[in-house]
Amino acid sequence: MKKLITNVQSYFEYLGQHLRLFCSVHFTEDSYSHLSAHLISVLSPHMTHNHPYCRFVKESGHHKRCIKNQRYIHASLEGKDILENTCHACVRELLYPIRSEQKRVRGFIAVSAYCGTEGDGQTVYNHYLFSTLRATEPPRALTDTLIPPLCMMIEHLIDAEEEESESEFKRIAAYLAENHTHVTLEELCAHFKRSRSHISHLFKSNAGLSLRGYCNDLRLLDAKVLLQSTDLSVSEVAYEVGFEDASYFIKLFREKHGISPRKFRGISPPLGKGAESLASDG
Repeated sequence: MKKLITNVQSYFEYLGQHLRLFCSVHFTEDSYSHLSAHLISVLSPHMTHNHPYCRFVKESGHHKRCIKNQRYIHASLEGKDILENTCHACVRELLYPIRSEQKRVRGFIAVSAYCGTEGDGQTVYNHYLFSTLRATEPPRALTDTLIPPLCMMIEHLIDAEEEESESEFKRIAAYLAENHTHVTLEELCAHFKRSRSHISHLFKSNAGLSLRGYCNDLRLLDAKVLLQSTDLSVSEVAYEVGFEDASYFIKLFREKHGISPRKFRGISPPLGKGAESLASDG
């Protein structure tokens, strides 16, 4: 994966420094939310239009229209291999999709910074800076040859990160299956040699929960077993499974199971009683 990241960075540098192409990568909101902090930091220099005119447009209060334009592009790229577009600021751009294996659009590579024409909702916001845009777009044969390989590298990079993330999450989940009662985020970070933000992102992206929420669900499962198999009080059960506040435990239990721990114990036969009843009935 490190080699792939290096290749992507080198490719962007080659396109910009040697071919003088303004290239940037833009992800859908859903895809961006699943990128790791590390991958975002690697790609961040290439995730915005860096031409002075484009920077001016965003910094002068028109960034919301830029975001709206990106959403339009993501929708318009479905089923297409390339899209020619003129944004609201009269900038012409060639857009190549980044897809998943299921052909879902994850984002796009933009080859941008070319002069468009005013009219039909397009406006020049600064004529001097606009004049520094390039008048002629690159040959399509050139971009059609060079940009799709970059799209594929980024597709593979996202896939590799998702596989790595899923594998790491499974290792942490296996650890938590045995150590969730009183574990803290700091202890987990130290054990797996990861940062707080990395662990937090891992749980959000793979479980849709925070670490605390994930561990609380495991503790509530433990509580159900203790309520059925022991005579411990509800407060003692709460403490045994890792809750220091019995009221908080009762609140979470009710939210999760729609019933209080006390009532759950009242309607649930002790573990093993079901088998005994079946034996006596026979």
